[in-house]
Amino acid sequence: MKRDAISALRSPLFIARTNDWFRLVKLRISLMNAVSALVGYVVFRPYIGSDLIATVASVFVLACGSAALNNYQDRNRDGLFSRTRERPLPKQLISGRHALVVSMILMIIGLGGLFRVHSMGSPVLLGVLAVILYNGVYTPLKSKTVLAIIPGSICGMLPPLIGWIAAGGNIYSSQIQVLMAVIGLWQLPHFWLILLSGHEEYRHAGMPNMLRVFSIDQLNRIMFVWVLAFACVAMVLPMVQLIINTWLKGLLALYLMMLVCFFGNVLFFRYKVPGYSFLFKYLNISMGYVLWVTIADRLFLRM
Repeated sequence: MKRDAISALRSPLFIARTNDWFRLVKLRISLMNAVSALVGYVVFRPYIGSDLIATVASVFVLACGSAALNNYQDRNRDGLFSRTRERPLPKQLISGRHALVVSMILMIIGLGGLFRVHSMGSPVLLGVLAVILYNGVYTPLKSKTVLAIIPGSICGMLPPLIGWIAAGGNIYSSQIQVLMAVIGLWQLPHFWLILLSGHEEYRHAGMPNMLRVFSIDQLNRIMFVWVLAFACVAMVLPMVQLIINTWLKGLLALYLMMLVCFFGNVLFFRYKVPGYSFLFKYLNISMGYVLWVTIADRLFLRM
């Protein structure tokens, strides 16, 4: 019986079905939101405890539910783009009804978890605001106006704030404001690289995008300015005491300089790389690097 169960778990069909559900909840994005909440928590209270685990887990589950709802909302539009047409709903690997039910259950569990640990309500209200901005404002607006990127970016800045307030921090602190600014500045080139990697499909689909106003070269220059701004604000993290360890300060500065130089070479001097999709992955890794350096400084090098 035990061997049969193990064999079933290893079967290609089970693995494929599991991957379908992971794609529905946008596992990597949801994990990024959870890590952002973790950073927000530990920069105020560098202590691993049950409240921290419950907060991060609740943010993760809430993000999974919101992502599943986003997939449900975009199920017809996703079939128009090569980046999204392999998702489980356009491929009809998961029914829309099941996706909707699962998204609601996950969001209720996520909000319930935040409420149980932090009954004062602020983290719960921020969680509700994140869902409203992402699913109620950004998702419907992105097919109508390029300004949808604004509520989308604000939504991405909320997970670290949820962690910060859950740990007992004050919203007016310069530390959380700088951390939120770093994440907010990162999101705009993140969105633009998605656009540039599939710009022909966006044109054919009639989706509003910045390439209707700017040329690709102009958008490259705009994007470089935002990447530079992201790097400059990330350099402020040590100045507001979010990163204290000397070695980590040096590693952060070195990496951010490499990031700016690499983007400059690619966008202006046509240094050969696989394309915008490569820059997209590199930028995401850079955000992850900043978050993990902050976590390492707080949790491991100060204990």
